[in-house]
Amino acid sequence: MSPLSLWLDLCNNNLPPCKNSPPFVVTLETPICWKILLDYQDLQDSTNNIYLNIPCDDDAYCEVEHKYCKDKYGVKHHTTGSYMGYNFDPECTLESHEITRPVVLHGESECFKIYTPCND
Repeated sequence: MSPLSLWLDLCNNNLPPCKNSPPFVVTLETPICWKILLDYQDLQDSTNNIYLNIPCDDDAYCEVEHKYCKDKYGVKHHTTGSYMGYNFDPECTLESHEITRPVVLHGESECFKIYTPCND
């Protein structure tokens, strides 16, 4: 599902009613292993450096189902459904505090794991 279609369905009030109708279901796949990329480097003042968090290439992700509907007053309701677990076991073992931020432009850190409902 794309962010645009998610916005159109959730923010444009195209949600089904909560009674007598199945909810709008969104399944999100969250990568487990991430790395830091130094995207912009200010050689004069490193506090201006821009770092990006990007997923690693190991294909391990957590799949979580979210359900949305609206009541008779148009108020949106959200419930987090079950999580399906990993599609693959993650290869990363480091915690985010154990990695070293890159110091070279476009350099990348080691992969580290984030906590999701699948591994929390």
